[in-house]
Amino acid sequence: MARRAEELRRERRKALALYLGRLTIVIAFIRDFPEELGPSWRERARAATIERSARIRMSDWVYSQKQLREVFGPDLYRPLHQLIESYSQLRFVGLDPPVWHEVVRNIEYVERLGHDRSPEALEEWGPMRRRLLDVIRESGDQVAIEAAEPAEALTTDAS
Repeated sequence: MARRAEELRRERRKALALYLGRLTIVIAFIRDFPEELGPSWRERARAATIERSARIRMSDWVYSQKQLREVFGPDLYRPLHQLIESYSQLRFVGLDPPVWHEVVRNIEYVERLGHDRSPEALEEWGPMRRRLLDVIRESGDQVAIEAAEPAEALTTDAS
C-alpha cells in the first residue's frame, strides 16, 4: 500500500513538473507577441463585405497560417499542444483541489493572453505564477517546482 502511494506521488510530481515547464515556455513565447491591434476602417469594411464569403475566410486563414509558419517554423503550435496534453494529464494524478484550481486559472490565463497582451494582462503573470507555486508547495509537491526550474531558467535568460 505504501509503495503504491509513493508511486502515485511520484507520478503526480512528474506530471506537475512537466506542466510547469511547458506552461513557462508557452507564457514566455506568447508574451513576446506584439499586442493585437483593433481593426482599421479598411478591415472593418472588408469584414462587412467580402469576408462574409466562406471561401475568402478560408483563403485568409490558409494565407495567415503560411505566414506564421514562415516566421515561426513548422512547429508553431507544438508548445501549446504539449501544454494542453500535460494539462489533460493532470486531471488523473490526484491533485489537491487548491492546486487544480490554480492550474485551471493558469490555463485560462494562457487563453486570455492569446488575445490580450496589454501591459495589464502581462503583469498578471507574476502574481498568478506565485499563487500556483505557493499552492504546489503547500500540497507537499515542492520537488515538482524544483524539477521545472531548468525551463524557467531558459525562458528568463532569453528574455
